[in-house]
Amino acid sequence: MGEFKRLDKTVLKITGDVRKLILDISTNEAINGKNALIDRFGKLVVLFDQIFIESYVYTVFDKQFNQRFYEYTSNLIKLSGCNVEFSKLNVFHVFSDEEHFSVSPENEFGGIKIPQRIGHLLLSEKTPNLNELDDEEYMQTLVENNISRQGIDFDREMLLNLNWQEVVSFTKGCYIGQEIMARVHNLGKPPLKLIRLLNNNPLKKINLEGKDINITSECYSEKYKGYIGFALIPNKEFKDLRII
Repeated sequence: MGEFKRLDKTVLKITGDVRKLILDISTNEAINGKNALIDRFGKLVVLFDQIFIESYVYTVFDKQFNQRFYEYTSNLIKLSGCNVEFSKLNVFHVFSDEEHFSVSPENEFGGIKIPQRIGHLLLSEKTPNLNELDDEEYMQTLVENNISRQGIDFDREMLLNLNWQEVVSFTKGCYIGQEIMARVHNLGKPPLKLIRLLNNNPLKKINLEGKDINITSECYSEKYKGYIGFALIPNKEFKDLRII
């Protein structure tokens, strides 16, 4: 039937001129589901999901970044005339057939979907009637689908170092950090890159150029017949690394 994982995330409902607000402060277009706030050096502040419904937007991000999100957006939200309220909706990552849930908040299940690389986030007051994954099973599913997590696999890195390039639009208007993003994209390359490693045994860390680099979210994958995990390494070629 399907599976899900309940996530410890904040859901904010922002009303007002929300499309202009999101366009002015974030790296991506309003029509896309994944977005980011960065500082003037191009380093990530908060990675978040978004969905626009009529005249408001829901933004979804890990609760551990509540203070960051508030500090970054509070003055900009006030200047825009928008209003923000905490939603009571829970957040579930659902892996299921599409027909089980509807995008509309008025449907009988009462859920809102935000597509992900695999499955979708479900914002709902009700818990899905599906099997719940434990932490290890969920981590394996994420890593096998190249989904890294802020606060676990990375944090305040330059956004272009990460494997989330789809959260950056290079055609939208100006935003904080836009100049450095365009410069790195057009004239150079990011100094680091977040990659997935495949190893025969769990390593926890690797040594590159005399420096120990942690492997995060490392777990055994039956799909790849080995241990997989993320590592943030110099943006160079390393022949001995099995990158997937």
